[in-house]
Amino acid sequence: VCQSKNCLGQTQEDVRRLMEFLVGDEKKRKDKVLVNDVVERGKFGKHLKGLVKMLISRGKSGILFDVLMEFEIICNELIVVGPTQLVWVT
Repeated sequence: VCQSKNCLGQTQEDVRRLMEFLVGDEKKRKDKVLVNDVVERGKFGKHLKGLVKMLISRGKSGILFDVLMEFEIICNELIVVGPTQLVWVT
């Protein structure tokens, strides 16, 4: 979705900022109220907010960090080859 909406770079930066907050402290990762509050107040984009809210509402907040890491991997596989060309590397 982010790639088609041309906001992949901003969403990737949002993911990195949230991961920096979550890294190292298991309590932060497990506290869904804290994570939701940080996402709401942290000026994150709507795509990341939507993802976090969806995971929390479905009781999957425990896998949030893993999902963010997977998003990073996928973003890193989208390599800018030329000035306007993106390629999916498998």
